[in-house]
Amino acid sequence: MRAVRQAGRNGEIAAGGGDPQAGHLIGYRGKGTGQDVRNLVALHGGANRRMTSKLERFGWKHLTGNNKLIMPVVPVYGDPHSAVPASVQVGMTAYGPQGNIVDSFSCTAVNSPTGIGSKC
Repeated sequence: MRAVRQAGRNGEIAAGGGDPQAGHLIGYRGKGTGQDVRNLVALHGGANRRMTSKLERFGWKHLTGNNKLIMPVVPVYGDPHSAVPASVQVGMTAYGPQGNIVDSFSCTAVNSPTGIGSKC
């Protein structure tokens, strides 16, 4: 987590006047931890809030009974020298007890101060 905090708080996001946050690729409620740096990326606060609210709403809607949720999350880095991803792509598929697809959701969150341009 220290590397993400340094990249966000003392680096690119803060330098641009943004609100840096250590964004969880897999959220706390999904058993993602803030103690594992592999689960964290530097995100602008606006992008993190936009993505989190929509994803968690979908996830909790379908994590009832015996449903299962598959969720690939991919940070996309536009600059190979940056610790801050340009966007984060998330796909969620909810499967019912018999293995049938119940619902799906996808999101590309633009990592900017406002998150504007995100498709969530």
